[in-house]
Amino acid sequence: MHRDRRAFSEPTKPVFSVSELNDLVQTVLEEEIGLISVRGEISNLATPSSGHIYFSLKDNKSQIRCAMFRNKPGAKGFRPENGLEVVAFGLTSVYTIRGDYQLIVDSLELSGDGLLRAKFEALQQKLEKAGLFDKDKKKPIPTWPKKIGIITSPSGAAIRDILTIIKRRCPTIPAIIYPCAVQGDLAAPEIARSILVANERNECDVLILGRGGGSLEDLWPFNEEVVAQSIFKSELPLVSGIGHEIDLTISDLVADLRAPTPSAAAELVTPDVEAASSQLKSFTKRLISSARLQISLNSQQASALSARIKHPKKDLEMRFQLTDDMLKQLIRKIEFYLQVRKLKYQHLTSRLRILSPRKQHLQTAERIAGLSDYLTNTIRIRVGEWVVKHHHLNSNLNNLGHERTLARGYSIVLDQNGKIITDSSRLTLKQTIRTTLHVGKVISTVKSTEPE
Repeated sequence: MHRDRRAFSEPTKPVFSVSELNDLVQTVLEEEIGLISVRGEISNLATPSSGHIYFSLKDNKSQIRCAMFRNKPGAKGFRPENGLEVVAFGLTSVYTIRGDYQLIVDSLELSGDGLLRAKFEALQQKLEKAGLFDKDKKKPIPTWPKKIGIITSPSGAAIRDILTIIKRRCPTIPAIIYPCAVQGDLAAPEIARSILVANERNECDVLILGRGGGSLEDLWPFNEEVVAQSIFKSELPLVSGIGHEIDLTISDLVADLRAPTPSAAAELVTPDVEAASSQLKSFTKRLISSARLQISLNSQQASALSARIKHPKKDLEMRFQLTDDMLKQLIRKIEFYLQVRKLKYQHLTSRLRILSPRKQHLQTAERIAGLSDYLTNTIRIRVGEWVVKHHHLNSNLNNLGHERTLARGYSIVLDQNGKIITDSSRLTLKQTIRTTLHVGKVISTVKSTEPE
């Protein structure tokens, strides 16, 4: 057999099958690297009905496949979604069937902005259930405040923008600054303390809570519960102007009014003097015009009423004459009324004589006597008729009774139970029977029967 010369000159190396190679790589990865934590963004998320989860972790340069089985601890406090930045803890391995390098994930934790967004959503749900976002609990913003309170950093850009807007729109309204940090770990308690101080002093009509733009982490103090509770408990109305228009914080949701920026918050709180002055001038012109029109109308009405007024003497004379006429009419009506009453009296007296009670009594007595005689005769006739009818019915009853039948020679046969026997076939030999005659009864025994 021909052999390759290199087989004698080079040392012999083992030849692996594909499955052996994948198994070897899997062993090396699991033993050499083992358990590891990897940070990345979730993508290509798949959740089949088996309950296992498959996804990829990626950064701006590369990615790795991941598998998290349902018997593992899984995600801690959140639901995996595409785009979330997480830290995956698991075992580096190989899916030997396809030879894919992958990470078998035991647990997932949110990382960076993803963790903050999860905390934001959890706090938002908690405060919403507690009623801190209810619209009916928000206080109205005064149209023309006497003093404006500003809660922000005294060295930031937001304070300069707010003061510039207030000075431009209404320089006569003073602004009071309640300084506090707006970034960092100490910012949230300082913001809450400034809101409390502003309410205790009670020297302003409205408060502005402001800060310039920044990342989610920079704006995080405005997402702390201590700040939200301070805003909700504030007796003074509060307008939030935090970050840019796309930024939304918990403080914005609790505030009585949300502005997209600190400058917009200042514009919402501060009245525009020029616009108010222009409006006042317009109202003044309208008021003067309305007053002139009203004066003119009143003058015309006064002239018309003056023309209708008559001299009191003429009116008095006319009323004297009217009184005399009414007195005459009254006398005539009284005389007519008395005449009518007199005629009515005479008529009633005449009727009374005709309808005398004595005469009525005699007539009634005669009528009662006649009716009594009629009733007595009627009863006597009816009683006679009933007596005759009774005798007739009694005679018929006697004629139809069984005693008359028995007297003619008939009898009644009864069995031992007292039942009448009308058929000889119902009798049995030696049966005792009782025969009722017109006079007396006979008890006998059946010896024989004859059918009809």
